[in-house]
Amino acid sequence: MIGNLLFLVFPFSIFAQEIYVEPVGKAVLQQYPFYAVSFSPKGNFIALSGTGKTIKVVDPFTLSERYSLATKSGGIFGLAFAPSGTSLIASTANGKIMIWGIPDTSQVEEIEAHVAALGVRAIDVSMSGKMISGGSDHETKLWQGGNAIGSFPKSDGEVLALAFTPDGKYAASGTSDGYIQILDIATLTVSKKFSTSSLVQMNTLRFSPDGKFLAAAFADSTVRMWGIPNYTPLQYLKSRSGIVSSLSYSADNLWLATASNVIQCWNLKTRTLATTISDSADSFNLVAFSPVSPVLVATTVHGAVKTYRVLSEKPDTIPPQVVVEHPRTKENEVFKIYAPQIDVACIASDENDVKEATIGNDKFILIDAGATGKLKSKRFSATVKLPTIGMNNIIVTATDKRGNTAVSHIQIQRFSKDAALEILSPKEVFETDQVSTDLDFRVWFDYVRYIVTLNTVEIINKENSVRGIIGAESKEKIFLSAGFNQLVLTVSAKNGEKITKSFDITRRTLNASVAPNPDVVRRTSNQPEQWAVVVGISEYQNPQIKNLKFADRDAKEFADFLKTPAGGGFESAHMQILLNKDATLRNIKEALYNFLRQTIENDLVIIYFAGHGASEPANTNNNYLLAYDTDPNSLETTAFPMWDVSTALTRYIPSKRVVVFSDACHSGGISSDLATRGMSLSETNLINQYLSDLSKAKEGTIVFTASQAGEVSQELEKYGHGVFTYFLLEGMKGAADINNDYTVTIGELMDYVEEKVKRETNGNQHPTRNQGNYDKDMTISLVAH
Repeated sequence: MIGNLLFLVFPFSIFAQEIYVEPVGKAVLQQYPFYAVSFSPKGNFIALSGTGKTIKVVDPFTLSERYSLATKSGGIFGLAFAPSGTSLIASTANGKIMIWGIPDTSQVEEIEAHVAALGVRAIDVSMSGKMISGGSDHETKLWQGGNAIGSFPKSDGEVLALAFTPDGKYAASGTSDGYIQILDIATLTVSKKFSTSSLVQMNTLRFSPDGKFLAAAFADSTVRMWGIPNYTPLQYLKSRSGIVSSLSYSADNLWLATASNVIQCWNLKTRTLATTISDSADSFNLVAFSPVSPVLVATTVHGAVKTYRVLSEKPDTIPPQVVVEHPRTKENEVFKIYAPQIDVACIASDENDVKEATIGNDKFILIDAGATGKLKSKRFSATVKLPTIGMNNIIVTATDKRGNTAVSHIQIQRFSKDAALEILSPKEVFETDQVSTDLDFRVWFDYVRYIVTLNTVEIINKENSVRGIIGAESKEKIFLSAGFNQLVLTVSAKNGEKITKSFDITRRTLNASVAPNPDVVRRTSNQPEQWAVVVGISEYQNPQIKNLKFADRDAKEFADFLKTPAGGGFESAHMQILLNKDATLRNIKEALYNFLRQTIENDLVIIYFAGHGASEPANTNNNYLLAYDTDPNSLETTAFPMWDVSTALTRYIPSKRVVVFSDACHSGGISSDLATRGMSLSETNLINQYLSDLSKAKEGTIVFTASQAGEVSQELEKYGHGVFTYFLLEGMKGAADINNDYTVTIGELMDYVEEKVKRETNGNQHPTRNQGNYDKDMTISLVAH
């Protein structure tokens, strides 16, 4: 037996601390008080009894009456559900225990339990189905399935309260003589007994669901608590609002609720008051927590039933905030792009932290992004495929630790390749009287640069200064030449893809017979121009040099093509065409040194040579292009030295955009007499090697020769051309437009010519390009369409 215990008294108001209590429902079921309340084990029913002979079974969520149970006995003192929830047990004022079936309430069993005149004051049921009852006859009895299986030693006072421990091995009883007894269920003995110096209130003895605490209310307006298993006194709580008539532990072992006109909720971890619930128009008399949820039921003295949710913090019902950082759009705006996939980057923020996020159907790792005020942020990103040309919907979700989920939709319009480069102006084909036009466009992909060519001459080359911005408008002013103009816009994507749009623009002139002075135009504009020197020699003055069949024809047709719109529309005034007897050493030097000296850096210069090349017999490192009037016995004074080509490029030609085509070193080009001086074919073909090396002399120079060192350049009767020049012209006329964008680049042209010449000559002739620093995407010709 434990002697009188000392408890510390803590006024309720001192320890008030945060708790969230949310009113849920209210119903007035009768006009007088309820005196007993019990939750079913699954929390789906509440049983209530008043002073009459009726028990109401209520739905805790709607507070609607489900069953009404009538008794033949007097008032009901106590209520308890069987562990299965299929039976409701009541202790009555006439000494009986009543048992009803749930939901079949017609099944009623009556047990004569205690002295009829004194009544059954307390009752409880263990999780194993054992029942314990106590009455004013000082008896405490144990039952199983309606049968008495034993009695405990008779107490000195009336049994006013009973409660099983959660494991059902013990029970506590409170008696009218001020004692608490701990009963051993297995031995039907009293294992502990201690005085409380006050009268325990009826049906206010309760164990916490975790079995760590025992609490009881007393007539001196206190609630006392003991620690299990030693029943160590912890403290008692002094009510300032009257005697506590009911108490209950929450299922999560966080709270102890008491009713004493008001409801007070105590924090079990700190054993301090958390909050007080009051009703100015009514007084509370019963409380009961649901065994499975944070729902608290309370009744008032005027027959009202109220329900509350009792939580340690306000429930979070707000989903995270999701911000799509990329692609960034305005609200309800569709993001447009030309791409098979897109990078999606998001940030989600929530007070209770973000637990998980998805983009499409995949979950992604969350990266801490810091906090702003109470909001904690996480970043997540993914590369998402866009399967459909047209509209694609990407779903982004973010879920917080409370299970609240935010859903965002990203609308992506994927463009086809045709729509990837949107031209706002000009039209594809139009005429104008203006000297200039605006090129206005939007690029719907991440691009690196765009290049604008006018009549094959590059006039604009701009890098994208703001990467990652899709669809921004770009505008360029284009100055037009009189007559036909072909404008080409080429945009290079980050992934290497190129998309091209071309425009046929005719500039009408009011006085077409008066040609503008080129010098005046150059002084007022830096608009690039095209220049060309074309040399073709089939007939040589000296009979020691064997004539060629098609070199002059190759040069003439090459020059004629350059004059066409597709070839760039070269003006005759900007071309020097030297064929046969016009291709003297003096004229060749004049063309390279003086004529091309008129160019500026942005101009395009094309140099074409078809004819013989040779090396000096005494020194094969000295290489020459043979002019019409060359004396093979005096190459050093009558032929054009290769190093003078280099001199022209570096000293006399200002342009930094020079293309050299050479169809020289033809077989049989040197007479047998000259050959006896020790000049072999392999030595002769060092001309091509030298020409390729010219590209190193000046940045931006492109050199494309007909054959490698050690090979000869062939002429074929069936083409009426040198093989190299035949396929060069075919390629420039459109055969080399591999990507069908109506533009032939120098890279496409060289690829085409190399493959065709090697195939046509059975691998005996390999055109050679330089490996210097030049723009392989430079436009060399256009394809009419």
